[in-house]
Amino acid sequence: MRKTVITLFAAIVLTAVSALAQASALSDVDSYILQARAYLLAMMDATNKAALDRQGAFVAEATQKADAALATAMADPAQATNAAKLKELQSVWDQFKTTRDREIIPALYADDPAKAKELASGIQTERFKKITGLLDELRKK
Repeated sequence: MRKTVITLFAAIVLTAVSALAQASALSDVDSYILQARAYLLAMMDATNKAALDRQGAFVAEATQKADAALATAMADPAQATNAAKLKELQSVWDQFKTTRDREIIPALYADDPAKAKELASGIQTERFKKITGLLDELRKK
């Protein structure tokens, strides 16, 4: 119960932070990716299908916003010098989403939280670190 409350609190905080973030596309990418991940973590604590569905909808919405913000950043002429890093970010984010959508979320719906947590704490952790590292590098430029 406490873990669920903490996870939901993190999702709420991330949503508030997103609203206060700068309007730049990179800030939006960062905020929405963090939101999508927080909602996925909340899905892992869900105790029924309704809760899974609700958090899954939040994951999908945050993901769509992250994708749109990333596309905006990639199309921004001011980001031309960052094109290679943005493409790398896109690639890692796509891999992250694929594993999440094809393996982690289906495992949660199949009531196999151990498999979902194994994936989330393995390759997904590495990918998420890569994503946040790339975003940090991009913001410093």
